[in-house]
Amino acid sequence: MLRSDKQAWIADMHTAMTDADAVYVAHYQGLTVSAMEELRSEIRKVGGQVKVSKNRLMRLALDKTDYAGIGDLFTGATIVVHGEKVVDMARVLVDFVKENESLKILGGASGAEILSMDVVKYYATLPSLDGIRGTLVGLLQAPASKLARVFKAYADKS
Repeated sequence: MLRSDKQAWIADMHTAMTDADAVYVAHYQGLTVSAMEELRSEIRKVGGQVKVSKNRLMRLALDKTDYAGIGDLFTGATIVVHGEKVVDMARVLVDFVKENESLKILGGASGAEILSMDVVKYYATLPSLDGIRGTLVGLLQAPASKLARVFKAYADKS
């Protein structure tokens, strides 16, 4: 790779890391090409991207971003998953690991907070934003429906 290509790659990844709400790092050694394509597809569905990282260049790209603290994770054959939907990407990664043991989640970061593998697994158990909205709407509608039932029961009684 030419020096100019490396500088362009670093600049592109620096921009991507600056714009991302979360970054996850994993080892992919042993994954088949079809499994890697399946992972890319699933991550793309939730608005994220998967990049095979060049470790030294990735550390340079992370410099002067919120994610500079995860530079130590970049050893061996690593991929970077980044995007805006923190919980959805974690859920896809954890579900993918259940089917493909070759993928090993090392950790990640969300903002300036460094996430261990256990925290990534915890994020995967959280409900999605749509799920939270549905629960909230249900909670707001419950008192009104109970009140309507009381009035209806009183009206039926008369």
